[in-house]
Amino acid sequence: MEDWKKALRGLPRKTQTQLLDYLLLLTHEDAKDNDRDLEMWKASCATNLERVLPGTTTHVPKGTRLHTLLKESYAILSSFMARANFGDLTAMQRKAVYEMLATLLVARAKHLASKTTAPLSLRLTFQCSADLPGLFDAAFPGYLEAGLARRVLDQVVGGIGRRSITTRSS
Repeated sequence: MEDWKKALRGLPRKTQTQLLDYLLLLTHEDAKDNDRDLEMWKASCATNLERVLPGTTTHVPKGTRLHTLLKESYAILSSFMARANFGDLTAMQRKAVYEMLATLLVARAKHLASKTTAPLSLRLTFQCSADLPGLFDAAFPGYLEAGLARRVLDQVVGGIGRRSITTRSS
């Protein structure tokens, strides 16, 4: 175990975080825990926002308006996931889907911030969540309505673990 710890310490911080996230997902892959998925969604949005705007505050204290926006954003995400028939994805697959959708959302927030006086922030990103189905459809025209969203995601985030999104085995 000490060898593993030493090897982990030798990795860059970002790689350490990704590895630990991956191990956590493997450990709890079959748990249906909304709190964990809410945290994965928040982390995906925060990570993508941090890439665009380094140094951004990504902390979301409970009981604040920002936390309420996070929960509202997650509710929209959950509705989208159900509409796209993603209910049976594993935790690792959901995390990858959240990352892809958060990328679209942050790009939308960045565009809005450039056109208005609103600052680019997690608040604006969460507020853009209502646009999530439209953003997906704009990126992949017609696929959601045709029931092909799983095919798109298999191509975009394919290679997650050993299972394909379109051919998940039980």
